[in-house]
Amino acid sequence: MNNRNIVVEGRNLCKTFITERGKVEALYEVSFDVFEKEFVAFVGPSGCGKTTALRIVGGMLEETSGKVKIKGKPVKESLQNIGVVFQQANLLPWRTVSANVILPLEILNINTPENQKRGRELIKMVGLEKYEKLFPSELSGGMQQRVAIARALVHNPDIMLMDEPFGALDAITREAMNLEILRIWKETGKTVVFVTHSITEAVLLSDRVFVMTPSPGQITEVITIDLPRPREVEMLTTSKFLDFEAKIRSLIKKYYAILL
Repeated sequence: MNNRNIVVEGRNLCKTFITERGKVEALYEVSFDVFEKEFVAFVGPSGCGKTTALRIVGGMLEETSGKVKIKGKPVKESLQNIGVVFQQANLLPWRTVSANVILPLEILNINTPENQKRGRELIKMVGLEKYEKLFPSELSGGMQQRVAIARALVHNPDIMLMDEPFGALDAITREAMNLEILRIWKETGKTVVFVTHSITEAVLLSDRVFVMTPSPGQITEVITIDLPRPREVEMLTTSKFLDFEAKIRSLIKKYYAILL
């Protein structure tokens, strides 16, 4: 892994929010590297700072101190190289599937015929070619998230940031979407930074898992998930998979007074 290029570099990241009740430290001295074409997950319960870290990487929040670089450049110079998928699909209700997917091309002023073709190819890749003229209200939650994934990929970024993208879905759909994002990741060769509170999801998807402590969030340990790929749901009951789950759960239990 260390022979691969570093795509995302976070160093000594601190983030303090000023609230009516005073200062809240969300992150403290968080450092990490993400390598080219790697799939990493930040895992931990709500409030541990994992979404804050992701938003700093994506240029949606500014760090209080520390720095983030994308392929050696400051985040502000690299925004076109990042695609983002949130927990809610956030599709524009008055635009069709195809029109939602190409929205970034319009915003970035790169809505060329070649890129429009890429949009159509991505719609096909996520299995929605029969639904491209439908509106978001006519789609299921899982289908809406597929549109959001295609939209995040349409401008061909190297890095995908995913903030609990399947957290609002039912268990069966979520499991299907986990396998779908693995397929898309393999086909596109993107670098993925994934935030989740699900230990099972983190183990199933990731090459490495960054385990977060409570606020102020820190990375307490990095777990390498050396399970074979391609990953399948049948792995969830294997002893090695369960061992990874148990290790991450025990790390989190050290810091959280909760039953996991």
